[in-house]
Amino acid sequence: MVDPVALALGGPLRGDLVVVRRPGADGEMDVKRVVGLPGERVSVAGGRVWIDGAALCEPYLSGRPRTRGMEEEAWDLGDGEAFVMGDDRPRSTDSRTYGPVPLVRIEGIARPLRAPWSRGG
Repeated sequence: MVDPVALALGGPLRGDLVVVRRPGADGEMDVKRVVGLPGERVSVAGGRVWIDGAALCEPYLSGRPRTRGMEEEAWDLGDGEAFVMGDDRPRSTDSRTYGPVPLVRIEGIARPLRAPWSRGG
């Protein structure tokens, strides 16, 4: 489920999974994780993501390789931009490829679907 209301209430937040209209691809949508927020400097070095010089804690990557596909690079985010990455870093096409994403290209925050209690969920 995509929750567009959460965006209007101050999102996205770092760590949120979002649905993004991929830059340069007509109508293609991706689900990516927000790692960088407007005005921050995002860098990749030593197989880690750094935000304004501090290593980003990423518990959602538990057990996944971090270093492949993580060439050293840095991006300065402008107002109204986010930096998104896939959790499967070696195989993900994300802001490392297409750059920071304007917040207007984020359709909403991805939320898990829950079955109604009557269905045993």
